[in-house]
Amino acid sequence: GINAEYMGILHGCELSHLALPPFTSNSHTVSPFRHYIDIPMHDAAVYCACFSPCGGLLASGSFDKTVAIWDMNTLKKQELGRAHTSSILDVCWSQDGLHLLSASLDNSAIHWDVVEGKASAPFYGRGILLCARHHPLDPQLFYVSDSRENLLMFDRRQPKAPLILQNDGVIYSFVVDAEGTRLITGDKNGNLKEWDPRRLSGGDCDQCLSVLASVAAPLYHITPPLQVTDTRRLMATNGADDKIRVYSLDSASKPQLDFELVGFTDGHFGVRSSFYFGKRHQEDAMKESLLLATGSADHKVYIYDIGQGGVLLQALEDHTDVVYGAAFHPTEPILASFSADCATKVWASSTSSS
Repeated sequence: GINAEYMGILHGCELSHLALPPFTSNSHTVSPFRHYIDIPMHDAAVYCACFSPCGGLLASGSFDKTVAIWDMNTLKKQELGRAHTSSILDVCWSQDGLHLLSASLDNSAIHWDVVEGKASAPFYGRGILLCARHHPLDPQLFYVSDSRENLLMFDRRQPKAPLILQNDGVIYSFVVDAEGTRLITGDKNGNLKEWDPRRLSGGDCDQCLSVLASVAAPLYHITPPLQVTDTRRLMATNGADDKIRVYSLDSASKPQLDFELVGFTDGHFGVRSSFYFGKRHQEDAMKESLLLATGSADHKVYIYDIGQGGVLLQALEDHTDVVYGAAFHPTEPILASFSADCATKVWASSTSSS
């Protein structure tokens, strides 16, 4: 299992190894993200990855059927093993960073105890499991969506009796709000829907609260909402039409479309995106940035500056195959990208000096 050193990372969250030196350049312009390190996580395509809530650990899932964790401080790998019998399609951390969910092509979800390195018995859906999320408040509950148009809520105390939310199209991605009172789903029909998971307490449910938005293309990924100010939250969707739509959320009204980001290509790979809101080096000073990064079928990572109207800030080009997604560190200008080339790459923003 993960030893006391890992427990220190979970709770201390230091990133001393990523204190990068200034990047040498002939100009004093803003320094974009630079390749920092390749992480040897897997022996096959890496389809999903995400940082732990404190950012000290990076989890990934692969077509090699394994889930792995990388310690960002010691640069050591912990393979959690082969509890799945087919490719991993999603991984998700619990709020306390002590547990991990994985969803697989083998129709099962596994609940991992990260500290002990132990896997639960599999929780089976009715089809291939596409997306997994923990309940934000109750550690016994989690949600998965499957290829049979279902979203299932499992209680770890009753693993064989999930409650089922039935949609009219495959739910490729979903997010849960901080109170566990709202689910937002993105589906094959291009609908962004809002649901109340508390309705599942009385049995299965097939009625959403509302359709928040509808587009003429499947919605493959929802980037979890980001709180930018006390009154403003942002959410993004990656669509099969090669557009990322960035919405402002207001609890009293439907989402307002702020931007449509173009340039990346999805290629029906279901590429994933991530927000970053925090400080990064700009013009030899630390300034606040609001960024979104996404994978792309053209082997690149695209970074957009949402704070500057959604302009393309940079395209990162070191991968040699489809980039399935990009995941920002929760508090630092550090980015992980994961790809069909079997590589997980870490990028970081650094100063530029002559």
